[in-house]
Amino acid sequence: MNTLAEWIALHSLLLWALMLLLALLAGDLAWRRNARWQRRAALLGQAPTMLRWRTGLLLCMVLGLFFGGLALAISGQPTTGLDGFDASLAASLRAHVPVPALRVIAAITHLGDTLWVASAAAVVLLILLLRRQWTLAASWSVALLGILPINGGLKALFRRARPLHDHGFIVEPGWRFPSGHAFGAMVFYGMSSDTAMNKYAGGVAKYRASEGKTVEVPYRGPVEGTMQELMGGVRSAMTYIGAVRLKEMSKRTTFIMVGSQLNTIFGN
Repeated sequence: MNTLAEWIALHSLLLWALMLLLALLAGDLAWRRNARWQRRAALLGQAPTMLRWRTGLLLCMVLGLFFGGLALAISGQPTTGLDGFDASLAASLRAHVPVPALRVIAAITHLGDTLWVASAAAVVLLILLLRRQWTLAASWSVALLGILPINGGLKALFRRARPLHDHGFIVEPGWRFPSGHAFGAMVFYGMSSDTAMNKYAGGVAKYRASEGKTVEVPYRGPVEGTMQELMGGVRSAMTYIGAVRLKEMSKRTTFIMVGSQLNTIFGN
């Protein structure tokens, strides 16, 4: 286990609170400084600006270099470097952060889901249109439309499955960013696995060993087609035997055991 990841996990709630406080202080500082710029521009008779183009360009360059370096750092061996630290930190957080706190944090992160973000973006766009801020509304729309291909494209490029999440069964469409914002896997575990015992029994007892298995399956596309095939087969079978409800199938048929029902002569 990584020592730094272990320390971060043990002090994670305090660190998150400090980071939130710093973010609020930085936002307040930026707001006050922008207000001074606005007043200065008004005194000089100049048009007020929310963000100088040089500042915006510098921010874009810094962020580009940061995320580019992050992408290069995780492109090496999955068990070493930043990628190994990412996995170690996820395991440490899972082991040390209380489950109620994890659930609260998970609920907060779901505010970034597409539905919430799209709703908030639509409200902002409507407010800009009602206030006749045509330029800002157009810029807002272009930025939102540009996020969609960039978001999906980057996740599809890195294709990193999320770390194990102990609430059991995970179904999310997509992939995660290299920063650790993760989704896109299904986790199955047996009730004698260490995952189940950590979740339901407080850990693996000292007198026994894990006898089960935990399997993480990366996202492979929507399950709609598979479910449609299964349901179509059941409907066809019910039509053949004249069953209206599922419970009638056992009364209208005689089930027999067969050695094989797959036709391998003509392939798939």
